[in-house]
Amino acid sequence: MTQAYAQNGLIVTEIMISPRPGSLPLEEYIEIYNHGSSVVSLKDIQLRVSGQAIPLPDHYLAPKQYMLLVAAPHAALFDHLGNVLGLSPWWALSNTEGSIALVDRHDIVLHQSVMPRLGIEIRQNEELVIA
Repeated sequence: MTQAYAQNGLIVTEIMISPRPGSLPLEEYIEIYNHGSSVVSLKDIQLRVSGQAIPLPDHYLAPKQYMLLVAAPHAALFDHLGNVLGLSPWWALSNTEGSIALVDRHDIVLHQSVMPRLGIEIRQNEELVIA
């Protein structure tokens, strides 16, 4: 996997791990954002969760728009929040270590977030917000 970052504008902005009761559904999600100035096709992009690939479907993300990526069986729970894309397969997000990456068809990393092993767990309902 090449570590050169592409200029397409697609980034991971938030990761919800081990959710607990509150205002959001009790399911994991990954939020992506198109900070670019043109529409991004997700067709040839993979979401990689700790090395496990999840191909994204033929879908478009407009400039300056967010999208929640969730497990397909739980997508309807998030519909009231707006732009939601249900994925299958879905790999559980680790609350101790791992990585989330968006990778294009040429195996170039578009954006990656790494959670190093810290010896502590992220507590329930804690969000990892990527700055």
